[in-house]
Amino acid sequence: GPDAGVSLASELRGRVLECAQHMHGNFVLQKCIERLPPGALGFIIEEMQGQAADVAAHMYGCRAIQRLFEHCSPNQLQILVSRILRAARALARDTFGNNVLRHLLEHGSVQEQRWIIEAMLTDVLDAARNKSSSLVYEKCLQAATFGEHAGQLECERAALVKAVIGSEAMCGKERSILHEITLDRFGNYIVQRVIECARGNERQALRRQLMRMEPDLRGCATGRHILASMRRGLCGGHSHGGVVGGA
Repeated sequence: GPDAGVSLASELRGRVLECAQHMHGNFVLQKCIERLPPGALGFIIEEMQGQAADVAAHMYGCRAIQRLFEHCSPNQLQILVSRILRAARALARDTFGNNVLRHLLEHGSVQEQRWIIEAMLTDVLDAARNKSSSLVYEKCLQAATFGEHAGQLECERAALVKAVIGSEAMCGKERSILHEITLDRFGNYIVQRVIECARGNERQALRRQLMRMEPDLRGCATGRHILASMRRGLCGGHSHGGVVGGA
């Protein structure tokens, strides 16, 4: 009951960081966050916010931070979240930190999502080639196209798509950024997501570039995945009812 939660909380006081990073202690901390009223969680937030980015990148700590996101008001979490966002580029590349950013892209405010998207746009090729940050980039595309705040993130959606498609003028003898990302084992998932999230002229530019790359794409498994996605998502048009994706 609530009394058990309160007595548990008093035992945790001063030991929150230690618990957050402990194999079993983090479960106790998560239970505490779930059971106590949000108003009673202030001490947990305060003890964590001093090392917010480190906790977010911790194998167990990242879970406790996600529970706080679910159970506390944005007002309570202002300092904690701002410190996590300041470390967004490093956290995106982190095996555990990427989960915290993806959670914010699902449940965070439009400003928080915008901040993460801007961090991801600083070096798209680098983000695409890293397993963790490629997952964050995919989530950025989904949030800006289909998410709760997508209506306010149209500029960001267009920027995320354009960064991957690149400019057609750049497609001379050297491989374009799209070519590099498409042939990468993590990047190709981003390209599949871009196929879903592109609109209007973006779709035509993407299709033109992918068609140019077709001989290269046919030669590897990731390339064949992209060609299949392209046929479903970019070549279907009205004859297939305009359905993007498919089985």
